[in-house]
Order: sequence, then structure tokens, then C-alpha cells
Amino acid sequence: MSSTQPSHARALPIGTPSPSSKLPAPSAPAIPAAPAPPAPSPPPADAPPARAADAPPAPPNEPEPEPDPPAPRGPASLPEHPNPSKSLTCSFPVNTDCTSLSLSPSGHLLTAGFSSGAIRLYSPSSPSSSTAVAGDVASIRAKGLHTNLLLTVAFSPDCRFFFGGVLRGSVEMVAVDVSRLERHLSLRPSKRADPHALLRVHRHSDAKLKGFGACTREAGRDRYLVFAGRGIKNIHIWSFTPPAGADPGGAAEWSCLVDTQSNGMTVSLLQFRHAPSGLQAVSKSDSQCIRLWELGGLSGETKRPKYRDVPNTQDTVSCHGR
Repeated sequence: MSSTQPSHARALPIGTPSPSSKLPAPSAPAIPAAPAPPAPSPPPADAPPARAADAPPAPPNEPEPEPDPPAPRGPASLPEHPNPSKSLTCSFPVNTDCTSLSLSPSGHLLTAGFSSGAIRLYSPSSPSSSTAVAGDVASIRAKGLHTNLLLTVAFSPDCRFFFGGVLRGSVEMVAVDVSRLERHLSLRPSKRADPHALLRVHRHSDAKLKGFGACTREAGRDRYLVFAGRGIKNIHIWSFTPPAGADPGGAAEWSCLVDTQSNGMTVSLLQFRHAPSGLQAVSKSDSQCIRLWELGGLSGETKRPKYRDVPNTQDTVSCHGR
């Protein structure tokens, strides 16, 4: 009689792989590679150049380029002169000390005063500016102990006259009409006449003309004002009326309009100022504040114009007004 032994084999669920069998891992599905972008075609020969706005924007994460450093300052960065052969300076030979210079507002004439009392005219815009355009056009003769004169010259704002006077050593003043010479300089050298024949020199002598400092022209009038008084305590404002147009060679009229004491013992600075409120005279005495004198409606009957002092100006060494 035969007997059968029980089987120890264990049944596995359907679909479960046997531990001894190794099945290959499933492979991921293949992804097709993206096609490469087509190469850009070259632009046609007649196409306009690309503008900066047409350029593609930079990636957001890409750092912006740093700006170029500023150009160094100095002679190397200065623009070149359009005509390197043309000199930027002009020289005027002199044989005595020059004490004052004044350039006409037009820039065509330069007047110079010298310690000898001579007054000369030059033309900075002329090709032959190395010599005086008219030489000695006027002179002031020294009188007394002061033989070396401190001569001051100044052009009027309209370029018609320039005035010359001294600090001390003479009581004379000159007014030179250069209006015809200004127009004459625009002609070619071959058509120019003798410059001295185009000038008119007017003279006047008075002790109150010492210390000449400034000149100007009154608005709306054919009258000029002359400011004197440097080196003394009183200021003097003169009127100068040129001859009428029908008689250019006639006598000019000089008249002292103001003779009054300033706010110090020695006046050092004088100037005129065309303020919005009207014409003003500016004076400065040693160790004193600047004083502004109102000259509106100035006439021969004005004894002492109204004035006001500018605070905290005791240390002023120079002033300029228009």
C-alpha cells in the first residue's frame, strides 16, 4: 500500500513573478529631440542697418554692462582748434607802464592808458593787431609832483565814447568819439582812411574830475554820466553831452550834477548799475559798506541823491555793474 507525502509547495497568486525570475525593467518611452532652429539668412545688400530698438532684449539674469568711465579732464580732452595755425593771442608792444585797459562792448577796439598820460587804441580783431590801430589818440599831461599817472580808461556801453582820467596828478579828462572808427574797421584795409581823421576828442579840466572811475549812458537820452572821486572823500557825478549831429566838431557840454560826501574818508571803488528800479551809482570807501545811490531823475538841482548801504560788504575789493 503506497502512501503519499504532503507537498510543501506554496501556491503564488496569479500574475506574481517568481522570486527566482528577474524580469527587465520597463524602459521609458523615447522623446524625440527638438529640431534645431534654422540659421538666419543674411540680410539683402540694400537693407537698412539694424536699429538698437530691433536688437533682442538681454536675458533677465544677465548683468547689465558697466558704463564707460568718464573721460579724463585736462588738455588731452580739450577739442582741437579748427584752425591750429591761427594764434589765440595777440601782442601789443609798449614802451611804458600800462595802468588801465578797456575793451569796447563790440570787441573791435581796445583802449589802453599809460603812466606817461598817453592813451592808445588797438584792434584785437585786425590781422595786423601787433601795432596800434591809431597810435596815441589822446594824452593827459601831468602837473605837479605826480609825474607817473594812474590813468583809467573806460568805454561807454554803446561803444560810441571812451573816457580817460587820472587818480591824481592832473584835473583833465578826455572823451574820445570812436563811433566812425568802429564802422570804418569793417572795410577792407585798402579802403581805410587815416584813423585819426575819424576820431573826435573832447577835453575838460576841473578839480572835481580827479579820480575817474566809471561812465555810462542814460537811457533814452543822448547824455553820458561820468563818475569821479576815487582817492578823496567826495563823489562827483558829471554829465557829458556831445555836440549835436549837425556839428560833430562843436564843443561838448560838461556839467557837475552831484557833489556830496560818501560814507568814508577815501573812496576806492566807483561803478554804475542799471537796476530794474532805474540807474544807480555804486561807491565803496575804505573800511565801509557799499553804498547805492539812486539816480532816477537826476538833474543839476540834485544835491544829494537818496542812498542805502549794503550790509556786510566792508571787505569788498572789486565791483562790476551793468
